[in-house]
Amino acid sequence: MTEFQVVVIGAGPGGYLTAIKLSQLGQKVALIENDKLGGECLNYGCIPSKTMINTSDMYHKMSDLSIQGIEFESVKVDLETFQTWKNSITKKLRGGIDLLCKNYGVEIVFGTAKIRNPNLVEVINGENKKEISTEYIIIATGSRAKDLEDLRFDGNQIISAK
Repeated sequence: MTEFQVVVIGAGPGGYLTAIKLSQLGQKVALIENDKLGGECLNYGCIPSKTMINTSDMYHKMSDLSIQGIEFESVKVDLETFQTWKNSITKKLRGGIDLLCKNYGVEIVFGTAKIRNPNLVEVINGENKKEISTEYIIIATGSRAKDLEDLRFDGNQIISAK
């Protein structure tokens, strides 16, 4: 069994910044995440959408340049290349979070956290299970979109960030 003074569940901005600060203050900290470092905004919301909006703006500005005497024969959008580029942005930012955590001594544990009692957290990752004993548990799991009774996510007209 691994022992930590503090376990932080959720590696979004609330979780990873809390874990880093606690580590800076001398605490032995584990940060548990069941998806990707950075949370919803970095991976599925704000950052990817702003990246897409910025690229779209550049595309439209190129067509407006003709009034200034600059013309293009054609502007082509390659969605596969664009998606790869967008994903590289979020991957780079996640790498920065990973590096910060490592530099400050925060141990990152990937998997689903289950609080077994006030001082014991079990982390399940596929077939692997790990028990972590701790003095304190901080829950920083953020939020998740939820279907409404009459408005269900259909992936077509009603969608979520994921």
